[in-house]
Amino acid sequence: MNQMNTNTNTELAKDYIAKRKIPQLFEALITGLMVHKPEDHVDFIIESLTRYKDGNQQLKWDSFIGRKGGMNNVLLPLKKTTNTDATSPPFSLHTDLARPPKLDAIPSGKRDEPSKIEDQPQRTTNHVEHVENQATNIKELLKGKPIIFVGGGPGSGKGTQCEKMIESYGFTHLSAGDLIRAACQDSVTEKGRYFNEAMSQGKLISTEDILGLLKDAIHEKVNEASGFLIDGFPRRVDQGMQFEKEVAPCNILIYFDVPDEIMIERLTKRGETSGRIDDNEETIAKRLVTFHEQTTPILGYYGKQGKLITIDANRIPDEVFIDVTHALADLVDQKQSDSNDTTSSKGIMCIIHNFFHRSVIKKHVFD
Repeated sequence: MNQMNTNTNTELAKDYIAKRKIPQLFEALITGLMVHKPEDHVDFIIESLTRYKDGNQQLKWDSFIGRKGGMNNVLLPLKKTTNTDATSPPFSLHTDLARPPKLDAIPSGKRDEPSKIEDQPQRTTNHVEHVENQATNIKELLKGKPIIFVGGGPGSGKGTQCEKMIESYGFTHLSAGDLIRAACQDSVTEKGRYFNEAMSQGKLISTEDILGLLKDAIHEKVNEASGFLIDGFPRRVDQGMQFEKEVAPCNILIYFDVPDEIMIERLTKRGETSGRIDDNEETIAKRLVTFHEQTTPILGYYGKQGKLITIDANRIPDEVFIDVTHALADLVDQKQSDSNDTTSSKGIMCIIHNFFHRSVIKKHVFD
């Protein structure tokens, strides 16, 4: 009888804790305390709880971080745009440099001409069926695994931010640039020479070729991946549409915005030690012209879908990453709610354990 009463009381307690989101509340309070380390911790808790009770905000792990500095760390919502042109960017890049002259529009029929690879296979009925089956297969494998596009100009620091996201969230990072550079190392084949020539001249690789590299990499990593960071792709609306048709829709596009003069300074300095063939002044100028002319419209396309998060990346990496964590909060919260039993007796210890795996918070706590 006593055992039955004990089990009933345990279930009632767990139900009470779950319905009132007690573990999430503790997580938010613990996170806020460890970030801010207030002199009067009781006052901090009372103030945080009062603000939460009186407001309409959704409770998240970082709900009480924004208290510091007048909510400076909170990522502001995107401004609405009334422009009906899906290819127009929802903002203007802030830069003191004169914008490079715009290139003539590329005829639509020439944007995705087949690459100059002589042994490119002919498109047969069997080939088309194989591609369709492959697309179906990869979409099934990617179910429940977020796809995050990471964008920004050359030298915007998106690679550094990807490393921080990998450390904090365990995503698999696929850099379109790194995949192309790896292909360039194969100088024996015609395909390798094609990639090498295109990169050295600051040209964009055809959508078909880069999609092939990405799909191969995703197939290789999909079984162990919890999600994917696609860095440096897409750079045009048609590339994004083709990726989502053949692979999977993206959840969000995070764009790191940096003025041109800062990107030039960063790339020039990197070129002194990197040994990368595209880190020279002439190639940098070509890359920036190409970037502004052909890649900005993708921001407007995803902005109108509500998937665009624009982050000011002209700051130190840790400050930038605070905004990244806010951008990813909803995705991470959804993933945790699907996979964790927050009513477990080990709930509080799990909260603290998860806390120490958030690198942006570790930076505040231990530095």
